[in-house]
Amino acid sequence: MARTYTVSAAFISALERTALRLGYDLAPSAAVDNGSERLPLTNLLQLLSHLQAQQPDIPVGLQLGSEIDPACFDVLGHLVMACATVGSALQAVQQFQALVLDCARLECRLDAQTIWCDWQPLPHGTTEPRLLIDLMLAATRNFGVWATGIADPFLDVYFQYPAPADTGWCQRIFGQGGRYGCSSNGFCIPAEWGERVMRTGSHNLQDLIRQQAEQQLRQIRSGGGFITQLMSALDRLLPQGQATVEAAAAALHLSPRTLQRQLSERNTRFSAVLREVRMQRARFLLQNSQLSVTDIALQVGYREHSSFSNAYKQWAGVSPHQDRLRQPA
Repeated sequence: MARTYTVSAAFISALERTALRLGYDLAPSAAVDNGSERLPLTNLLQLLSHLQAQQPDIPVGLQLGSEIDPACFDVLGHLVMACATVGSALQAVQQFQALVLDCARLECRLDAQTIWCDWQPLPHGTTEPRLLIDLMLAATRNFGVWATGIADPFLDVYFQYPAPADTGWCQRIFGQGGRYGCSSNGFCIPAEWGERVMRTGSHNLQDLIRQQAEQQLRQIRSGGGFITQLMSALDRLLPQGQATVEAAAAALHLSPRTLQRQLSERNTRFSAVLREVRMQRARFLLQNSQLSVTDIALQVGYREHSSFSNAYKQWAGVSPHQDRLRQPA
């Protein structure tokens, strides 16, 4: 089973607010709030796909990234703002990128004249990389302008995906048309900017914020967070046909009553979390196996093909068969 990647709930909430401000309609199930500080990456991808479908001619990732509130980066954003220089800020992003999105990594490298920052989705992190790549690079540029006061921070911006028919949005946001079909995604800035002072720098707060960032990163890497722990337990129990409240509670060393109370405090239900785990496993099997849709339905706990198809279509917006067909070979 593929790893369950997660995204900051604050980041998704900021995207929703931005989308509404720009006139988009939100899907009722696009980014379900389960009371957790982390949400499955699939929630973000569904939201982006839903918004893109409303405006097929607009690269919605670039549009949202250029408009999103800098506060969306939450603890990572506060840490970056507290850094003394642009170079130390990039180091903080490289170290704590997972606080926002844990399905990618940022790698910075330095040559005589340039700092190169490669942003790379991890293998199997997402099957829809373009929306995510556009979003994160545009949001990084937007945040960088705000935190440094540099109007045009990027010397170059580059993408792995093929060149689009229209690079006008890229030109407007980055000041250049971009390079495409590259070995990585990312941007570069002049090497001397590594020593440039951040206008938001705060030495008094930096250590305190870094401690908070380190604590959150440890929780993410250890599967911390109650909802994330429950999803991991259900993911292990589902193939055994034992994804029940009682079995999940036992796996988490809780009583069923305590488990239900914990869920209620987070404004969600066991059935909602189980459904998310089932749908994630179903999508994984659709993409990575030759099992029939009927067999996949049985694998994730549905006895009837029709019940599974209806639930999947409500979750993904398309039927299981349609979702399998639209995946890259």
